Amino acid sequence: FLYLYYGFSKILGISVDTHVHRVFNRIGLVETKTPENTRKKLEKIYDKELWKDINKNVVGFGQVVCLPIKPKCKNCCLKNICKSSKYNF
Repeated sequence: FLYLYYGFSKILGISVDTHVHRVFNRIGLVETKTPENTRKKLEKIYDKELWKDINKNVVGFGQVVCLPIKPKCKNCCLKNICKSSKYNF
């Protein structure tokens, strides 16, 4: 989906990689097993106008704060709404 957007300005879906998948599952917005299922759920939740911004805004957050191992929950701006932060990663 990123290729279609950046190459041809076509917004046909949300690009969900491992970071986007992890962040949205941890905060509890979705409960899915695969990035593809996360994409499908997010596309039902968010208006199409927002689809292009989700990947570029969430990937960096997943790379710096919501890490796969030892996430930085203590300093996270989403810790008050995140279901995973209560486990004190």
